Amino acid sequence: MSDLIPNWAQQLKAEPETKQFPAAPNEDRIASARERAITRSKESNNSKYGFGYSAAHWTDFAGPETSAFDAAVLVSIAEILEVPILKRSKFMWQSEHYDARTGQFNLSDTPAVSIQELKSAVDNRIAELGLSKVAIWEWYADVREPIGREWWREDLETRIQKFKR
Repeated sequence: MSDLIPNWAQQLKAEPETKQFPAAPNEDRIASARERAITRSKESNNSKYGFGYSAAHWTDFAGPETSAFDAAVLVSIAEILEVPILKRSKFMWQSEHYDARTGQFNLSDTPAVSIQELKSAVDNRIAELGLSKVAIWEWYADVREPIGREWWREDLETRIQKFKR
């Protein structure tokens, strides 16, 4: 066989082939982060410090991603990003204002707001601020600041730096 290979080529060593896998599309990364967040929420719910949510907390009754869990995450992200839709009400948007069966926030001083409308407002704010939705979801799923460094202690410009594209 060495007769077929030229002398100059017999000393060459092949580099191991490395495969480059494309990065997961943003939708897949967001879905994965959401699943991790749900898992962590369920695990902490079962601890002695959990909130005692029933299984319905993570159930989508009014379509995909309409659970009480999803509503709470969206409100949290909206608060972090200071999404203007939250100013429709003088009250804080809390879990008791959300009806997972209808997918609507029922605030006493404003017409009902659908979770879809809140999602759109959050997405628009992310685009307006030039942020990465993937980075936001991955942070929500995987990162927590130490006590004393919570997001709400910082101004908007400081807190969004970690989400810049």
